[in-house]
Amino acid sequence: MLSARYLLIGFLLAASPFPAFAGDPVPYDACPCELWTPEEAARRAVFAFAGDVLSVDESKATFVSRFYMKGLRVLKPVIALNQPNGLPGCKVTFEPEKTYAVLAMGNFDDGYYTDACLQRQLNENDDQKRKVAQLMGPIYHEAQDMLRVLQQDPMQLGQSENLAKTYMRGNDPEAALGQYVYLTEATADPLPYILGQGEAMIMLGPLKAKEALSRFDDVIEKQPDNQQAWSGRYRALALLGRWNELPATANISRITLTHASLNADLQSLNLTESTIEDTSAKDRQLNGADLTAVNMRRSDFRNAGLANAKMARMRSSQSDFSGANLTGADMTFSRLINVSLRGANLEGVDLTGAQLDGVDFTGANLKGTRLTGITAVNVTWPAGFNAP
Repeated sequence: MLSARYLLIGFLLAASPFPAFAGDPVPYDACPCELWTPEEAARRAVFAFAGDVLSVDESKATFVSRFYMKGLRVLKPVIALNQPNGLPGCKVTFEPEKTYAVLAMGNFDDGYYTDACLQRQLNENDDQKRKVAQLMGPIYHEAQDMLRVLQQDPMQLGQSENLAKTYMRGNDPEAALGQYVYLTEATADPLPYILGQGEAMIMLGPLKAKEALSRFDDVIEKQPDNQQAWSGRYRALALLGRWNELPATANISRITLTHASLNADLQSLNLTESTIEDTSAKDRQLNGADLTAVNMRRSDFRNAGLANAKMARMRSSQSDFSGANLTGADMTFSRLINVSLRGANLEGVDLTGAQLDGVDFTGANLKGTRLTGITAVNVTWPAGFNAP
C-alpha cells in the first residue's frame, strides 16, 4: 500500500550528527550556472544526502546513504547523472567508492536526478556546504524526533499531521506527501489531507501537477468555497501550461515556474514570492500583476504589458524586458542584474532603493521615473539622460 511504503521509508534511519563530506569536488566548468544562495538551495532541493557510490554506469549512480538532509529516507538512492533533456556538458561524474554530498530533484515514483549545476549548490566550497546543511538540519532533526514517537505508536494521527506540516515548512514535499497519503487513508475526515497531498505535489513541480489538480478538484467537489483548494487548482493549471483556464485575478503565489510559456493575458495575476526561470511572457498583458519578491532568471518579458504592476523587492537576472510597458510600476528595492530594458516605457516607475547592475536602458522612456537611493553599476542610460 502506498502509505505503508512512505511510512516505512520515513522510519528507516534515525538522526545522526552531521558527517564530514568527502569526495573530490564535482567539475561544472562545462555547465555554467548561477550559484544559489544557501537559503535558496535548501528550499529548492527535493532530495539531499551524503552517501558512498556503490555503482555507477553511463546514466545513473547508486549510493549507500550515510546521512540525510532532505527528502525520503531511501537506503540505496539511484540518481540519474543529468536532468531530463539536459545538456551533455551538464552531466555529472561520480567515482565508485567515494563519498559525495548530493543535491537532487525529481521524485520517488519517476526517479531522482542531479547534474553539474545542481551539484554546484552543495559543492561550491566548504562554507556553502556547511550553510546549506545547517539550514536543512533543524527541520530534519525535528522531523526525526516525531518519527521516533511514531515508531512506538504509528496511529498517533495528530503527530503524523504535525510531521507532515514540519516537512512542508522545511520545503520537503516528498516526505510530506507520504504522511498526507497515510493520513488520508487513516482518518474519517480525509479532505484536509487530500488538500495537503495537492500542496505537496505542487511543490514537486510539473510531473506531479496533473495529480495535484485531481486532488484539489476532489476537495472543491465537497467544499466549493474552499479558497485554498481553488488557489491550488490555479497553480496546478499553471504548471500544466493551461493558462487560458485561469481567471485574470488568479492567485498562484509562491509557485516555481521553469521553462514555462504564458499563453494567455492575465491582468492582475498574483505571482508573489514565486520563482520564475527560463519562462516566456512575451507580448502578454499582465497589467496590475503582483510580482512582489519574485526571483526571476533568464526570462522573456519583451513587449509585455506590466503597467501598474507590483514588482517591489523583485530580483531579476539575465532577463529581457525590452519594449515592455511598465508605466506606474512599483519596483522599489528591486535588484536587476544584466537585465535589458531597451525601449521600455518606465514613465512614472518607482525604482527607489533599487540595485542596478549591468542594466540596459537604451531608448527607454524614463520620464518621471523615481531613482532615489539607487545603486547603479555598469548601467547604460538613454542618450542625453542625466543619470543620478
